[in-house]
Amino acid sequence: MPDQSELKKTRQPEKGHKKEDVRQAEKPGDDASCDPSPPRTYQQLLDMPAKQFINYIYHYLPKIEINVDDPDSMTAAGSRMAEMANILVFFSQAEAYAGLAKRDAKWAVDEAESPEEKKKQKRKYEDMVDKEKILQSASRGLETQYRAINRALTVWLEASRDRYMPDSIRQGGGRRKK
Repeated sequence: MPDQSELKKTRQPEKGHKKEDVRQAEKPGDDASCDPSPPRTYQQLLDMPAKQFINYIYHYLPKIEINVDDPDSMTAAGSRMAEMANILVFFSQAEAYAGLAKRDAKWAVDEAESPEEKKKQKRKYEDMVDKEKILQSASRGLETQYRAINRALTVWLEASRDRYMPDSIRQGGGRRKK
């Protein structure tokens, strides 16, 4: 799970935007903005109401606007890919925990004695199924973005090999043979 310092970094406004603008852009739902104090455990994350949960998860999906057209943008793209890899790890760990919580919720439905309790437990189970799907969807989206950046880097490297590579490396003479 990302630590507090990482959250502060990801919530910083972009150049030319006020902090309020960033918060407004993060709200896909009407009444469920990201909680300013993030959960510290996966259980706290999964205990969030559904709208708050989806806003929290989609808050971590970066907005990718990278054009790889010079060595500096290549470095920036590499940094974004490392950040995305960390977020993917977070999503996959949360998804594994959600799968366990979903199983526990299913057992609670089976063990409920009264119809009211069964209905309450069934809602919890359905919420957990939805949360697991949200995590899967977010992971797939992030993986697609990751692959797109990787492809852009590969295309740029191939296209610019002659332009930026020293002659000694391009001609295979970078190493001395013994």
